Amino acid sequence: MFLAAVLFKLLVDVGAGKSIPDAFDRFPLSCLFRLCAGLAEVLTTGAGAGLPTRLAALFLAGLTCWAGHGWQRARLAATPGPVDVRDLVDGTGDVRDPVDGPAGLRPPRTELQALLRRQLSETRLYPTTGEAGKQASRDFLDVLAVAPPLQAGWVGTITGMINWLARGWPRIAYEVTATVVARDAEPRCGMVVTVTSLAQGRRSAMTTVWARSWEDATNEAGYWVLATILPVTKLAGLPPWRAWRGRNLPVELFRAYDEGQQAQRTRHFDLALWSYAEALRCDPFNLELRLLVAGLLEDLGLSLEALDVYHSALTCEQEQPCAQTASLPALLDWANHLSRWLRNKLWCSWGRRPDLRLRYRYASILAISERSVSEWFVDDAVGERAAMRAQMRERLGRAFQDSFGDLVPSLKPYQGRLGEMLGDARSEDHRAAEMAFRRVALAELERLNGDLRVPWSRLRRFGPAGTNLTGRSLAMAASVWAWLRVAAALHHWQQGAGQPVGVVGRPGPGPADDGRQHWTVQWAQELIAGGYCLDGRDIFRRAERELGQAIGGGVGLLVRPMSFADHYEAACVYSLVLCWPVSENDAGTAVRKAVAHLRAALATQETPIAGHLRDWLLSDDRDLDPLRRRPEFAHFEREMFPRPEVVPPRSTDILKVCSRAYARDLISQAADLLEQQWHRNAEHGGDVHDLRRWLERDVELWRVLRRIAADRAWYWKDRALFICLVTTTVDQPVVLAAGFPPPFPSFSEVELPGDGGLAGLREWQAECAERLASLHQCIEDIVLRVGVEPQAGVATEEAALTWAGAELLDHRGGQLAPGELPAVCEARAGQWQQAAAQVRQVPLHVERPPRADNANPT
Repeated sequence: MFLAAVLFKLLVDVGAGKSIPDAFDRFPLSCLFRLCAGLAEVLTTGAGAGLPTRLAALFLAGLTCWAGHGWQRARLAATPGPVDVRDLVDGTGDVRDPVDGPAGLRPPRTELQALLRRQLSETRLYPTTGEAGKQASRDFLDVLAVAPPLQAGWVGTITGMINWLARGWPRIAYEVTATVVARDAEPRCGMVVTVTSLAQGRRSAMTTVWARSWEDATNEAGYWVLATILPVTKLAGLPPWRAWRGRNLPVELFRAYDEGQQAQRTRHFDLALWSYAEALRCDPFNLELRLLVAGLLEDLGLSLEALDVYHSALTCEQEQPCAQTASLPALLDWANHLSRWLRNKLWCSWGRRPDLRLRYRYASILAISERSVSEWFVDDAVGERAAMRAQMRERLGRAFQDSFGDLVPSLKPYQGRLGEMLGDARSEDHRAAEMAFRRVALAELERLNGDLRVPWSRLRRFGPAGTNLTGRSLAMAASVWAWLRVAAALHHWQQGAGQPVGVVGRPGPGPADDGRQHWTVQWAQELIAGGYCLDGRDIFRRAERELGQAIGGGVGLLVRPMSFADHYEAACVYSLVLCWPVSENDAGTAVRKAVAHLRAALATQETPIAGHLRDWLLSDDRDLDPLRRRPEFAHFEREMFPRPEVVPPRSTDILKVCSRAYARDLISQAADLLEQQWHRNAEHGGDVHDLRRWLERDVELWRVLRRIAADRAWYWKDRALFICLVTTTVDQPVVLAAGFPPPFPSFSEVELPGDGGLAGLREWQAECAERLASLHQCIEDIVLRVGVEPQAGVATEEAALTWAGAELLDHRGGQLAPGELPAVCEARAGQWQQAAAQVRQVPLHVERPPRADNANPT
């Protein structure tokens, strides 16, 4: 910029001697006229500017072009710009494959180069250049050397300068060269990759990756290229890579994160959790990764696991500033607290403040404690999931004793009793724990709102997207939404304890000699005295009054109009009001206002974003469950999200329905693929070594399936392991053609049995709940535990015995008898066919569009 300014000043001074026409007598035009006059004096031949002036102008112009060239290179390197992938070089030489000879290791260079380009572009980080093998300009002086000579006259001079600038202007930032190599030892397929930055400094990095196939080596090379480039670009400032700016990013971390993102986009949640777990092993203190894992666990309905992840992440985040200021003087410690206070008041971007999102999500999952408390006290897990749940309860129970007392002063005298309550499973404690969780959530939201509150809080947005929280929506969550959650928990506790609902200050009957029951009664009475319990006649009016105060006045210059988060929070508040036995008039008013706020929330969003919000509004958010049971919500769904079919009834536990449908599809599709694979093994044939390898994998598959059936297909790790075993056992083209594994379905894709018999909207709830209860009993107890689990045990023993016989035969150096291999393969295929038939007894189907290659879709 400085050189350009000096050149501009020189040309203006050279043209200052020319007389300015009247049409250019104003300042901007006069300056432009002088610039053009000075440029004409420098470029014309004969009379004009002197030789020193011409040389100075030429020298400054060259320096300006050279500096602009370097600046553009640096900008593309940091943005980042496109990646130029050069033609692959075949360096395999004379390496021979032991089976197929030299042809077996001949790499398909064109296909591998296309695969490498796709690998770089599918991550949505770096575009690749479209022309394969195009030689890009590397340096400004190189461009001058290959440029055509200038033509005579000033027109030719200007044309040549423009040609130079067009050729010399950088268009790529990085250059990738790769050479495919091979070796005699396994893994045999390799690739030597070099990444060169075309910015100033010309730094480069090189590595060699090895894999068992050319495709795997190419994918690994693509991940290495991206992991090498990312830390030196602006994208290192985005989550979850902020801690890796300017550092060597591990390839394992980037690969695991990218594979997890791809699996999550395609709704393969089990594989996404598997990949995110690997990413957390490489970067355990990354809050963004922990938030991803916890959010995905919530999507799967595993609230207790998500609560454990949120609490552990919050503990690590709170200990970091304490560790940093432990050795500082008191003055510096005070300055650190002041800087954190100013940071909360002035800089509250949710995208760059994972600690704020963590605190909000932690408070939200404590407030929506129906599922987490149920998983805490009613634990029917088996195997590894049961051990994991026991460890979570023990760790969280000890941590909650202190943290709950610090957040809620009224709980501090009962910390010991609280620990005993969380360590035992009783029906009374179930409701008391739910009450404690929600009261702590209210305190956490109030503290978060107080930390971020400023006098102009309604003008603040905590993020650029319209779906993020604002100061108004956070105030509504703290003052109305969380308070309604506490009141609902107290309402349920009173019903379970036999107390009159809504009576303020009356002590409830309870066994006086039971100290544990006594402290819950005493603490509940304190909550009732604090105004957290009202009857149905007052709950609507109070919620409406508090909601109006949180929303504030009208709209205008001083108060920002309500955003998506504001309207959505208000709709959730009106939906929660329906949990109480309010009057029909108040219930109708609450339903109308809730639907109106939902319409207004969708009106603030564009069409693509509204499409992504469809499943969340219609099925996922538990705050809207009371509203979904009303006919007005079905009308809202039909109007805002039209579908050419009947609007399905929505149960109170939608995630459970989707999970059962997913388990049915997963097991049935896997069994079909494994049955077909055994038939192909029989057709292709093999020796005793092949049979040993097939049977060993079959034993492992049946053992994992047995664990899945014993735990009723609830543990994501067993499902992910089963998926990995199936995809590595069955031929890859067959797996891709079958679309395995199936994605986790949304509720709109699940076909419930008997929906056609429902005549009207008001006939849904009782019949739907009864049918779903029998359906869950069928798939969990009858099909999985009574049917699949015993069969998996028998199949495991048979496969183990057959494998032991094949191993003994191999040790003796014997050969398989004629027809023995096909007989074993057919027997194993029959076992998987029987497993698929048992799972298909469940009358629960997932509606998906038929594949193009399926001539007769069923």
